[in-house]
Amino acid sequence: MYLRCPRKWYLNYVRKLKTKPNIHLLRGSAVHKTLERFFREKFFREGYADSSETVYYDQLRGAILCLFNDEWRTRKDSFVALDLKRDDIAFYFQDSQKMIINWLHHYLKSGEPPADPSELEARVYSQKWRTMCIIDRIVNNKSPPKIRDYKTSKSCEITEENRRQMGICALLYEDKFGTKSDAEIHYLKFKDGLKRVNLTEEYMEGLKQLIIDIHHKTMSENEEDYPCTCNGWCDKEFGIA
Repeated sequence: MYLRCPRKWYLNYVRKLKTKPNIHLLRGSAVHKTLERFFREKFFREGYADSSETVYYDQLRGAILCLFNDEWRTRKDSFVALDLKRDDIAFYFQDSQKMIINWLHHYLKSGEPPADPSELEARVYSQKWRTMCIIDRIVNNKSPPKIRDYKTSKSCEITEENRRQMGICALLYEDKFGTKSDAEIHYLKFKDGLKRVNLTEEYMEGLKQLIIDIHHKTMSENEEDYPCTCNGWCDKEFGIA
């Protein structure tokens, strides 16, 4: 966040302000929570052992969409507060459903085992690097293990921001568990949206130095030490403007 805009970092971590809800955050939250509940709530997997793969898929598809619909409903008041047109909200709802189905197809084809609760939305903190990250999914039965982030963005390009995020997750994972991992981003909007993130040794060394530099630059609590570099978007995000 500091690299995107120092003032945004200041507003979030020094003044501890919360960002205003928007359709992208709310939709992303609903999708992420659905995928987490898919593994945590076993009721939809137990009892669906039908001999017909088609029937099994239909039941599983219906169950996960039921979870998503529930997550969407719990955010109904927040969606209404955005004052969007009904057609716009309907678009994001249907678009999000497609993401859920894309994910389900990938999961069933992957042969990956059901996730343990400890492998979902894992908060990893490193005292050494004084940094915390959230890993959406850890796949521990692979060698090396995989850490995965889900994205609901409209592009499947691995941006430098995406790469840096996954590099930090990989660094913290190795610090906590003592082993290196492969990093992946699953762009849910796309049927073949699972992408491996290339984290070379050289890149990781540069990332370590970047973390050290940012810690030095964020020791101050003075607002003037955190200039805005996003043309005022940070103030709008936090409801200041």
